[in-house]
Amino acid sequence: MIASSLGVEWGFSPIVHPDDFTTQEFKHATRQIAKSVLEQLPFPGSAEAQSLAAQLAKSGNWQFRRKQRLQPNQSEFATLDQWLAFLHSDEGAQNAGGGINRYAVGPEIDEIDFPAAVREMAQLFRPLMESVIADAPPPTAEGGDQIKRVELGTNLPLFRDLLLNFLQEFSNARNGPFQRTPALWGAMSKLKTRLEQFTAVRKRPDLLVNISVGQGNWGAVPWIALLNTRITESTQEGVYVVFLITNDLERIFLTLNQGTTNLVNELGQREAHKRMLDVANKTRTLISNLLSAGFALDNEIKLGGIGWRAKSYEIGTIAHIDFKTNELPDDLRMNEILEAVLDAYDGIIDAPERQPEGPMPGPTVREASPPAEPYQMDDALSELFLEQSSLERFLEIWEDKKNLILQGAPGVGKSFVAKRLAYLLLKEKDAGRIKSVQFHQSYSYEDFVQGYRPDGKDGFKVRDGIFHQFCDKAALSPNRRHVFIIDEINRGNLAKILGELMLLIENDKRGPNWATSLTYSEPDEPLFFVPENLYVLGMIDVAPLSYPIGI
Repeated sequence: MIASSLGVEWGFSPIVHPDDFTTQEFKHATRQIAKSVLEQLPFPGSAEAQSLAAQLAKSGNWQFRRKQRLQPNQSEFATLDQWLAFLHSDEGAQNAGGGINRYAVGPEIDEIDFPAAVREMAQLFRPLMESVIADAPPPTAEGGDQIKRVELGTNLPLFRDLLLNFLQEFSNARNGPFQRTPALWGAMSKLKTRLEQFTAVRKRPDLLVNISVGQGNWGAVPWIALLNTRITESTQEGVYVVFLITNDLERIFLTLNQGTTNLVNELGQREAHKRMLDVANKTRTLISNLLSAGFALDNEIKLGGIGWRAKSYEIGTIAHIDFKTNELPDDLRMNEILEAVLDAYDGIIDAPERQPEGPMPGPTVREASPPAEPYQMDDALSELFLEQSSLERFLEIWEDKKNLILQGAPGVGKSFVAKRLAYLLLKEKDAGRIKSVQFHQSYSYEDFVQGYRPDGKDGFKVRDGIFHQFCDKAALSPNRRHVFIIDEINRGNLAKILGELMLLIENDKRGPNWATSLTYSEPDEPLFFVPENLYVLGMIDVAPLSYPIGI
């Protein structure tokens, strides 16, 4: 981002143009390295180029330039492919610059949300920024996947070598007091960087890699976690992928696991472990394809650590694959394994409904779901006949109380407004985080919360109702809001349908601290609670009012 007398300019540049340096030495050095830098960018027409072009078109108003610090809002190239073709040409290498830029000039500057602009810019251009690797092998246009070419390059250190070096430095360090040592922290940094360079990780910009060797004391079970920041930014809650290293450092388990600390702190070990086992059993029905990748869908891992944390890691395991430290797979195989478990991780969060219990289906290929479309106040105002002040008041009350009732005459569009309010609360059109149901006179607790249902074998079995299932889904992603919409809420017998929820949906009764046993729960079943990230919206038909919709 550049601020100058011309205005503000921001975007991506693979290399600083030589003319922007005042020192001849820098000008010369830039021209020397330009070809090796620019040839690492995607080729015109490649999958990466097509994906970026679609995102730029959706974002809008990007200019393709030969360099920075030019006159604003002009473009030397009509398309991304033309820009990439120029950069890959001899003329482009001689030019030794390039940029994909946006501009704000004059009064526009005061209207730009620059923190949001920077976040969008970083997300859009992260693949391009990471495609330029120092001393990378020369690419070939026929190769197609540039990230794969980099991964196959001999100039990148092997992941298994860095992992073994990390384990050796950790072994050395834990013989002394807990302190930051240059050798261990250097090994951790190199390992983290290499893990972030795997194709399976790089293609998922929301992933955060974190390594832990303990807090205050050396950890009995060091770990390397991959967290989807849309879901959780901490290993204390939610679901994440994590390498768990045994206490003797001789075995490594790559697991799909659950955060334990917050649950244990709020429910105690016994109830927290019961809930984790329940979540794991339900989640495994969604990830049967991991079996074909060599994973086991159980928690039969032994970490050898003492204390409740190590035990919780074992109990919280949903799926795992393990390696002896002296038999770690090569980088290509490791990338395949990471792709499989990260794809399962994505699928858990994006799954619209829990699959029915029964025999596990065979392996399937899950298509990546497109990112949800952002939704802001301007979008809502363009679709609704409501004042901004009214929408802001609705949202303020809903965010505070976590429950909201819309009332209005039949046919005035309450359902339409409800869905748009949900989008505003979520800040995006994510249908996977919205669930709707309609109450009626015969609707029951067994439908909504839990009850006995036929099991298909001439018997009955306790089944979770639609709201219980949605609570489980929301609890897997504590950092993401979820919305449950109830149409015609006044037509149902609320005391009969809600049962314990009459208390648990109150805004100050959310979370594990208020967990309770449900009517049909067996003594050994986990306690139930409504997660804090779930928001309820009900709708009531009333006689015509002086205004069409109110709260």
